[in-house]
Amino acid sequence: MVVGGGLLAVLGACSDDKTRRRNSELVVDRHSATLPKSSATAPDNPESSSSIEPTGPLTAVGRRYRVAVGTAYFFDNPEQSTPNGRYLRRGDVFYGEGEWNGFVKTGSVDPAGNRSTGWLKRQELSTATERPAAASAPAATAPAEPPAPDAAPRAGSFPPPAATSGARRAVVQTARAYFHNSPDLATPRKAHCVRGDKVRLGEERGAAVYVTFTNWENVTTTGWMRKDALVVVR
Repeated sequence: MVVGGGLLAVLGACSDDKTRRRNSELVVDRHSATLPKSSATAPDNPESSSSIEPTGPLTAVGRRYRVAVGTAYFFDNPEQSTPNGRYLRRGDVFYGEGEWNGFVKTGSVDPAGNRSTGWLKRQELSTATERPAAASAPAATAPAEPPAPDAAPRAGSFPPPAATSGARRAVVQTARAYFHNSPDLATPRKAHCVRGDKVRLGEERGAAVYVTFTNWENVTTTGWMRKDALVVVR
């Protein structure tokens, strides 16, 4: 039975072609190409009584091929005739049952599960090599040491001043005011306040002031902040 166009092409024979093109036409049947009981000279489709049988033995049995042209059409017989409407697309890979008269014989399966045999022109195919062994994985690199939490002072920074009673309050007046681990304000942290946040003021050192901020989740962050980013409130 010759199955018309509109068949789905998925190459089931090749381990390195699992991701198939959606515009492929049929499923190439590797099983029919490798079974010992499959005849190399007799058609697999019993209904194709008009098929022309090769007059000699097939060559290159079990060879792996790749479609080298845009569309490679199937023929019912290994001769120059009208294609039967089925086809494979460029890059499709399959195993052939053998070559004869400039054609390659291969089995195929339609979406209904019916097996048939077709012939492709050898000149439209190239020999496909097996997938090379997977390259060895690169040596794993040691993970980078995670940064210290924002609230923890870095090594060599000034120790935080002791808390003072009756601390003044201030409001952030810049878009962002970053916390620093030392009053030299040389190493800003990721932690910051935004305009409108209220902080408690502590010790002052030069252009820096030690602040304490508690957010709406009741998480408290402390550190040095620029004085000019704050407005003192009573």
